[in-house]
Parts: sequence; C-alpha cells; structure tokens
Amino acid sequence: MVYILEYIINIYIPAIKKVGFEPASADELFSTGSVVEQIWEQIKKAKMLLADLSDKNPNVFYELGLAHSAKSLLYSQRPKLKMYRLI
Repeated sequence: MVYILEYIINIYIPAIKKVGFEPASADELFSTGSVVEQIWEQIKKAKMLLADLSDKNPNVFYELGLAHSAKSLLYSQRPKLKMYRLI
C-alpha cells in the first residue's frame, strides 16, 4: 500500500494538476447521508477517474462498476503490471 500511496503522491497528483484538473480522493469527499448516493454523484461529476485495484478491495470494485456504467472508458494500472483497458 505504501508503494501505491507514494506513486499517487509523486506521479499521479502532479500529472493531474499539470493538465489542469484538481485531484480528490474518495475518502475526502463524504459527509453524512447515503455513501452510495455520494459516490454516484461524484462519479457522475468527475471528468477523470482513477482506481487502485492493487489491494483487491471489494468497495473499489463496486465503485468501479458504478463508474463503468456512467463513463465509457476506464483505465487502471497496478504496480509492476501492464495498463489495462476496462470496457
């Protein structure tokens, strides 16, 4: 997990900011109320989504499924593995 966090901080966040987006983590966005509804709203509003599948977290796979239904293309990268196109 530390590798992923370092990768996000040192690679993804600077790259995302460089192209004019404001990165946000799902754990930073939620308030009281239905978490699923909040996730769905954030997915619909997002211009770009990044999913970390390295820990095989069921919640992330569920959220990826929601995102897949709202967006046409999703990409994911796992450490030491090739980039995959999820359709």
